[in-house]
Amino acid sequence: PPLATLTLAGIDDFQAKTDENGAAGIELAFPPINEEGELRTFTVNAARTDEDRQWYPASTKIGWDDGRIEYAIKLKEILTRSVPLMTVNMRRDGGNWTIAADRLETMAMKATAEPGGATVERIYTVNEGEYIDSIGISPDGGRLVFSALAADSMPLRSQIRSISTHDDGGERQHTDGSSLELMPTFTPDGQQIVFSSDRMSRTMSIVSVRADGTGGVTEITRGNDSYDLWPAVDSDPQQRVFYSRYMEKRDNPRLYMQQINGAGRTDLTNRDGIQPRPSPKADAIVFASDNEGKRDIFRLPERGTPENLTGTRDVDESEPAYSRDGTKIVFVSDQASSEETGRNRDLWMLDLAKPDRAVQVTSNGSWDDCPVWDPSGNAIYFRSNRGGRWGIWKISLK
Repeated sequence: PPLATLTLAGIDDFQAKTDENGAAGIELAFPPINEEGELRTFTVNAARTDEDRQWYPASTKIGWDDGRIEYAIKLKEILTRSVPLMTVNMRRDGGNWTIAADRLETMAMKATAEPGGATVERIYTVNEGEYIDSIGISPDGGRLVFSALAADSMPLRSQIRSISTHDDGGERQHTDGSSLELMPTFTPDGQQIVFSSDRMSRTMSIVSVRADGTGGVTEITRGNDSYDLWPAVDSDPQQRVFYSRYMEKRDNPRLYMQQINGAGRTDLTNRDGIQPRPSPKADAIVFASDNEGKRDIFRLPERGTPENLTGTRDVDESEPAYSRDGTKIVFVSDQASSEETGRNRDLWMLDLAKPDRAVQVTSNGSWDDCPVWDPSGNAIYFRSNRGGRWGIWKISLK
């Protein structure tokens, strides 16, 4: 390629650069190297790095070859970028649950477009030194709420923020960032934001604040002996909150439901479960549950037993979310593989009337997760590292 640097193996003081046409002239001698008259050969290494582009280095051997004067080395451009991610996860240690930060190196495509041509746009870019934990959307689709996790804070700290989906600014800070507060979601009337917080106890409880920023923080669950995570409120007239509870006497998280006013707590199923999301009709929830080392997506009707919607033992699936009409769910799956980044997380969609025909929504090759459905049904918002930096994105479905 043009402007590549050429070196010869074993000759430290040799270096040349290709011109704008990708050519370079090198004069080499090929003397005999043994009594049999074998001629010397050279290994030419080529490399190129620009300010915003990189290529994999490559090499070729040059010999006398009956006076051959042209050799070609093709460099493949590096289309990916390593992007760090910090996530908050539960750990079982000596019979007790603890909350800890996991630091991962994820792979992202430098290009942000979808191969199939679907329209994607960046809605928000997280600040340096912060990570987006999870995303919720208001019932009218006008605001996204998320937790911004501080990378280097010990103990762990985060802040609940919301932004307009209409690109008109209006970022709001709903908490002060002095506590660990995660997994926010709006109530169906849009008046409250419900999330998990350690401000009330040594563990995590479910709390709420008014979406308009007035008033204080109300505790919904008391987590003195448990970590209560992934809250979601349904549209039942009595407003029930669903969540995952990590209790000291159990090795796996359980799914619970209670009235938002704190009354009538119910253990929903004998299965372990996380990330519960209620149906818009308040007649079922979807959730993720371990299935022989990998997670599957399950549906639990209000009166019935859990149904495995995905049933893929070698695939990890998580973070289901209902469409506004309750006929479809979007979820995260690592079943697809990209040529550049290997097996990675994408968004998939499932029509509940045809649960055996999941459709892939994103296929950029970057890490896509945390999906929430726009109430119109025409778009999905999600977290992604595409382009090399974490942000909130939107993909159009029509």
